[in-house]
Amino acid sequence: MTEVGQYTYLIDQIRQHQQYLELAGGQTPFQCAAVDWLQTIYRPLVTLIQQNHILDAFPQRTLTDLYTYMSSHQWQRGQSRTYHKEIDALIPNDMEEFRKMMAGKSERDYPEMQREITVFVLMNVSARREAKLMEKLFAIPEVRELHSVHGSFDILMKIVLKRDLLTSDAEIISDFVNERIRQIPGVVSTQTLIPGHSQMKES
Repeated sequence: MTEVGQYTYLIDQIRQHQQYLELAGGQTPFQCAAVDWLQTIYRPLVTLIQQNHILDAFPQRTLTDLYTYMSSHQWQRGQSRTYHKEIDALIPNDMEEFRKMMAGKSERDYPEMQREITVFVLMNVSARREAKLMEKLFAIPEVRELHSVHGSFDILMKIVLKRDLLTSDAEIISDFVNERIRQIPGVVSTQTLIPGHSQMKES
């Protein structure tokens, strides 16, 4: 761990788990509670972090750093706010509820800590470059639909992005549009639309 004092938090967490086990089944030595905590609480959450590559966004941190950060926001007593609605849905705000939820699951059944974002981008492009530009845009995996349109804009593009639950929509969208779209020669300007509520008919 990279921050001073964080081991104390983990010890306190194990002691809370020890109290829970004792209420459920009688006297439990601290060492036994620690082993059970490691196997049924720590490892499942750390595995979620690994499987969803969240550590990639925090190169100076360790898995236990992220475990402590996320679990303290979800489970620390006295926490007066929810951390994030998607994380709250995925990781219950009670440590023992998380343990029950993950019990019996194999690692391949663990939920993904990612969500998809659908974005529409309106573009103005140089007239002479439109055909080649559309070929380049359509080759980008995140681009799902591409339409040449008449009116104030030249191209309408639908993109689907994925983000982990610790990154904001705005950050992911801004990075993608600025680094992957606006750098292409021939792109004059873009306007990004984020759906608030969507309805789709099945084909």
